[in-house]
Amino acid sequence: MTSLFPYIAYMISDFNITNKPEEYGYYIGFIAGSYYLSQFISSFIWGHLSDHFGRRPILLFGVFISSFIALGFGFSKYYWYAIVVRFLFGLFNGNLGVMKSYLGEITDSTNQAKAFSFIGVTIRHFFGIRSFNRPTKQYPNFLQLFPQWIQLFLDKFPYLLPNLIVSGVAFIGFILGYLYLEESAAYLSRKEQKKNNIINNSESQQNLLNDGIDRNVNDELEEEIIVQNYNNDKKKSILFNNDWKEKCKEMFINFKNNEILKSPIPLITCFMYMFLGFKQVIFDECLPLFTLLPVDKGGFGWNSYELGMIGAFLGSVIFVGQVFIIHRVITKYGCLRCYRIVNFINPFLILLLR
Repeated sequence: MTSLFPYIAYMISDFNITNKPEEYGYYIGFIAGSYYLSQFISSFIWGHLSDHFGRRPILLFGVFISSFIALGFGFSKYYWYAIVVRFLFGLFNGNLGVMKSYLGEITDSTNQAKAFSFIGVTIRHFFGIRSFNRPTKQYPNFLQLFPQWIQLFLDKFPYLLPNLIVSGVAFIGFILGYLYLEESAAYLSRKEQKKNNIINNSESQQNLLNDGIDRNVNDELEEEIIVQNYNNDKKKSILFNNDWKEKCKEMFINFKNNEILKSPIPLITCFMYMFLGFKQVIFDECLPLFTLLPVDKGGFGWNSYELGMIGAFLGSVIFVGQVFIIHRVITKYGCLRCYRIVNFINPFLILLLR
């Protein structure tokens, strides 16, 4: 999701959209924003589908499709193509929300903090895969060891290699998930309960019809039903125009009675998470632009290799913290207290960049 930021400025430069580096951020915003826009559109749909078909198939589908779309981004030669691919990447990948639902269903208060700390921990935290862009310019001597056609291919598609690694890791994840990932017991329990309710309701209606009404009444009832169905079919064209109003009214009532609206706490939590995500996206997008700017323009003057290695180092620190430290701190001091402390300190740490 964020592996493109160390080299996206160079990609914009290669697209020859503008000759002004100070305008790169404007065009980068559309590429990055296309992913989050499609995520906003599709997340509700994927969550709804996971409630009906299960967490496992949705997770596997998302990882499988993502592996190919990530590879397709590496073949970007045009600005519009990059936007479309990123939009599709977000549209067909609803894994983040579904994965959190899945973890919430397979964990409890004793291990939930530890399980959620693994979200976002990927192989990029060990290797600077984001430094593998433009290999013909960054590692010309090393590429001399490979055949000429590979050198020409990577020179034509300079951003393919990091996306190829991301795609390969995602496909391996799909295979492992297909072999070992099990459906959550909570979903299976809800599915079985829903099935039993349908069977019980059907049996109750059948028993009421058979035991409470004699044969003559049954015949009269059947005739009445036939007449009623005929009248309904006759009036169907008239009622058709009003059906959508009734459906909209029913959907509004169901939405209003949804459990997420019964208390302000879920909504407040969602809004806080939205603001955190907004802040993090701004930081992830602006930091590479800031570090790649020349020193005389207020930046650090780094190249993409240096930025990628710094990202790998920071990622390794994040990995150690999330896997070995954070869940222990949350277990001891509580999630809410840790949340407040971290968000209080975070702005001051960002100010240290200048």
